[in-house]
Amino acid sequence: MEEVLTALGHTLNTPENVYMTITASDMKFDPVKNQHGEEVPVSLFMYMTQVETSPDTILRRNAYDSLSAGLAKYQHGLAQSLAAEIRKNVSLAKLRGYTSALDMLLQYSSPAGSSFDSDDISAEFFEQILDTFKTELAPHMQRYARLRKKQLGLETLRFSDVKAPLDPGFDPKISYEEAGEIIVAAVGVLGSEYQEQMRRVFTERWVYRGDNVGRRMIAFGGGVHGVHGYSFYPWGGNLFDVLLLGHELGHALHFTFAHQNQHLINNSMSSFFVESPSTLVEHLIVEYLRKTKEDPRLHRWLNMYLMMSYHHNCVTHILEAELLRRLYKMAEAKQPLTTTTISRTKGDILSEFWGDTVEIDEGAKLTWMRQPHYYMGLYPYTYSVGISASTVVAERIKQEGVAVGEQWTEVLKLGGSKKGMELYEVAGLDMSSTKIISDAIALVGQIVDELEESF
Repeated sequence: MEEVLTALGHTLNTPENVYMTITASDMKFDPVKNQHGEEVPVSLFMYMTQVETSPDTILRRNAYDSLSAGLAKYQHGLAQSLAAEIRKNVSLAKLRGYTSALDMLLQYSSPAGSSFDSDDISAEFFEQILDTFKTELAPHMQRYARLRKKQLGLETLRFSDVKAPLDPGFDPKISYEEAGEIIVAAVGVLGSEYQEQMRRVFTERWVYRGDNVGRRMIAFGGGVHGVHGYSFYPWGGNLFDVLLLGHELGHALHFTFAHQNQHLINNSMSSFFVESPSTLVEHLIVEYLRKTKEDPRLHRWLNMYLMMSYHHNCVTHILEAELLRRLYKMAEAKQPLTTTTISRTKGDILSEFWGDTVEIDEGAKLTWMRQPHYYMGLYPYTYSVGISASTVVAERIKQEGVAVGEQWTEVLKLGGSKKGMELYEVAGLDMSSTKIISDAIALVGQIVDELEESF
């Protein structure tokens, strides 16, 4: 049977290919005006990396409206594409003898050559992870939303405002060359071997940093076996970009070390582990800047960045995973997956998480169209696992020094030769329960405490 399914591989990938083609080539958004009346182009990527965190409320809201209107034009076609992906996996799970699609997506090992592999995670544990974040993280994020509304003097905190900076006047500009120097210096705690590879990123131009039509619509870091890592990251020129670029380069170097030390047969990375190397680089950049810069305003900004990172990894992506959980269960119950059903379910999830702190409008209900993760199995939940683990590793490096960092680099070399749980064990982490996740969430609460005191 697997031989037949492999032969149908291109056909089975049609839903994802349709999504990628539409978002990369067909989808266009109207330009908008900023607070100075200047025209600003809108793209999906630049909205998520530049506009969404802009201090310009007029620009944020105008761009959000443009984005929502642009997405709405394709909502019915992309809803059918997503529904086809869901139904495909439900059918494949039955053919392969799995109890549910969730079980298959968490446990099935893909053929050699795919980018990510399963980790034999049970559906029960997957659901525990989602429930832990929804229950324990939501109160901290709601508290942070109330602080944002108060600090920005907004009558209503719209969905377009949930990542608005609390200190709008602080937006340090940094050149790409300066960013390279910061990132290379920050990762020195992972050992000289890792630092030298990171230096190569900038001297050998491993980063594609243009924002051109037809490029991937998201930031990306990966690698080619036998060559080296690479990254797609349109450069925006501020401190925010330094940290996001660092994230993608964490992926690129993970692939580099794995490919240098493993055969092609071990090319598939553990999805349960893969977001740890990327988010760890973010933590290291934050810690490096805290140590080398004495500006209290910068230190506060770094706390706000960490909150943005936890928002991205533990709110945006965990709620994507929650949508997938519900859609798969609907499909298995033979409920129709229509545009209305998908968008309404997304809106319900957002409302449950944010409570009355954020206005969930029609545009927010279309945010399922922004990311390709829905075509990557249950990949979204791995972001929250990864940043939870990297939070603990970063703390250990801070306390115990470079030996912990060098051990981490050795773990990266194992590539796909071990499952995610085993990789974490080699790194000295027990990820078999939600304890480390709860510890990371508690840290989020401490950061909110510090930010409330600082304003």
